[in-house]
Amino acid sequence: MTTTTRTLNVRDYHDLRDNLPTSGVFDMLDCNVEIWCPELSETGEVERMVNVIESMINILDVKVGSTIQDIANDNDLYRVILTEVPLNIASKRAAKKDK
Repeated sequence: MTTTTRTLNVRDYHDLRDNLPTSGVFDMLDCNVEIWCPELSETGEVERMVNVIESMINILDVKVGSTIQDIANDNDLYRVILTEVPLNIASKRAAKKDK
């Protein structure tokens, strides 16, 4: 079974919100989310990103990390990675939560 993954490189919450409709995430069901933040990012910005994604698709797990800014590229983008979890694994996780 293949796993679907979508990666979005965005400047901020507003950029993420604007790019979600054309990203293909609405074809996904249960997802794990990773958000890799620029070195000088704000917690509130990440919380808003997670909230907007949660309002659109089912999230099973969220991981947040930080990246060191690449001075050569001056890259201050957030990298949001959504990975679809196969249904058989997602249902096992839901069963464990219900216990």
